[in-house]
Amino acid sequence: MYDKIMQIDSVVEFFRSLDNQDFHRFTRLLDFAVSTAEAHRVESKWVKKYSGLPLGYCCQPTIIFARLHPFGTAIANTRLFVIPLFATNTYPLTIAISYAYLPAGLSEEWIVEGRRAFRPLDLDHFLEQPGFYFSGVIDHGR
Repeated sequence: MYDKIMQIDSVVEFFRSLDNQDFHRFTRLLDFAVSTAEAHRVESKWVKKYSGLPLGYCCQPTIIFARLHPFGTAIANTRLFVIPLFATNTYPLTIAISYAYLPAGLSEEWIVEGRRAFRPLDLDHFLEQPGFYFSGVIDHGR
């Protein structure tokens, strides 16, 4: 029960920290994440800490999108991406994408790398052209 309360508190705190522009970006990011996760038949889960992300985002509350074991942990090598519930001027709102979905030929100038995932330098560009950064985009006829 305590863990569930902490989850809710951290999510509420994160939402309250966002200005109007980032709140709009976050809702667009969630729309992308949820529709893509559904297309890939993966689930989402709030986790207290996540490692292997680009600098500044490790060990922050995060929403992970992956296939999950019945007991709730991610099945190895099924993670699509994560959304850190953390944003500052130095470390802006972002999505961290598994290297398994790095498009061939994507130049390093467009991304920031971590140990297990990378993030787009420009979230607005990602939101306009997710397929530029994520090779697993499925066209939903939009």
